Amino acid sequence: MRPTLRKLLLALGSAVVALIACEIVVARLDPYGISNYADTGRYLQRAVEGVDLREEGRLFEQRRSVDVAMRAFDVRTDVLGCRSAVAGAPAGPREPDELRVLFLGDSATFGWGVDDEQTWIRRLERDARCRDGRHLRCFNAGHLVYDTVQQSALFSAWAARVNPELVVVVFNSNDLDLTWQLLLRGTEQARIARFDREQSGALARGWDALSERFQGLQGLLTLHRQMREAPPVLGGPLALADVTGYPQHWPAVERALDRILERCRKHGIGLYLFDHARPRIPNVRRWCGERDVPWIDLAFTEDEWARDVRVSKADPHANAYGNELLERKALAGMAALGVLEEPVAPAAGDAAAR
Repeated sequence: MRPTLRKLLLALGSAVVALIACEIVVARLDPYGISNYADTGRYLQRAVEGVDLREEGRLFEQRRSVDVAMRAFDVRTDVLGCRSAVAGAPAGPREPDELRVLFLGDSATFGWGVDDEQTWIRRLERDARCRDGRHLRCFNAGHLVYDTVQQSALFSAWAARVNPELVVVVFNSNDLDLTWQLLLRGTEQARIARFDREQSGALARGWDALSERFQGLQGLLTLHRQMREAPPVLGGPLALADVTGYPQHWPAVERALDRILERCRKHGIGLYLFDHARPRIPNVRRWCGERDVPWIDLAFTEDEWARDVRVSKADPHANAYGNELLERKALAGMAALGVLEEPVAPAAGDAAAR
């Protein structure tokens, strides 16, 4: 073997070994929480199924009785498809001693990044007591990537299954970035990418295959690209001008909220809106005021965002402490409406410790 070829093969072998070693280290340490990217893909592949594929449909919904292990938490659903601590947990009929509440929302409602018992909805269920002595029975129908249009369609499909006495819609500013539009754009981008791969050379196809095997390093590259293209701001955009889909998609959101309200009033179900949006979308509170729907502030303050409330740099969802703060806001809001007993104040020094 020629010396030059021997050196080339040795260098190539060293590079491959170094690449594998880096992947092992990255996969084990999970820097910046980059496992979030692989976890999201795993959720979409294994925890949901496509249904009702139309512009005003739910597009997909969580499978019933699933149990999917993520890097740092588990995704489990009950017999209805709602998030649960136990896969296949029964729903049962509505009992006289419970206030049955259905929560509609996206990943912030789902509690992405933490186990079910740490989510603000499950904390609320454990800690809250109604003024009339009943306890809360909470059904968490939050789904990743869900917007208000999908939530409306899900409520229509699931209302009879859950049989709630109260529905809570959790609104986020990204609800204006309609999932149907994202699906259309994603389908077109996938078609173009597939065509490009077919037209590319062997070297490019080899790189694509290699990238799929090294998910840790791919996650680092994804985080780097996102930070370069759109430097992250704690809690999302700061100005209305930065909110994707506003104001042009508000009419679609408004129609979806109206459909939820119409169904609730038709069947004697209460409706609250928890506003988790940043920045505030003025149309939301105006909609609540015009239709006499209770509005509850569920948004983090600037001071709260400055604390350690995020799962990781790659995952801006609320961590366990962030979910604790959200539970306090929900408790206080529902107590102010006279539904729940006044929450017990946190222990002295607790906030300061954070």
